[in-house]
Amino acid sequence: MNAIEVLEAAKKKLLDGGWQRNHWGEDGGPYCSEGALIWVQYDHRNSRRNSRLTVQAKVEATRFLLDAIERRTGQRLSVISWNDRTAIGPSDVIAVFDDAILAAKEATA
Repeated sequence: MNAIEVLEAAKKKLLDGGWQRNHWGEDGGPYCSEGALIWVQYDHRNSRRNSRLTVQAKVEATRFLLDAIERRTGQRLSVISWNDRTAIGPSDVIAVFDDAILAAKEATA
């Protein structure tokens, strides 16, 4: 997996399982933004790390998400702080993921 795939998979988890504040989430959702990224790391069929996901891909995905949060808010916030205190609601969260995905795609073009 690369950063784009990580972000897209996390976004799908949020769309399918729902979004929440103040808790990572359980398998199947709802998830917070960071929780969705974390759950992407796991292969739920056997509860071991997704061998296709590299540490570098997760780091890059998080960087793109942090940059998108900063563009949206004008502040450098952690994913958790933004999700739990600043994000307006699910549509705001998905919009930030869309922005991060677009930036990641532009960076690789």
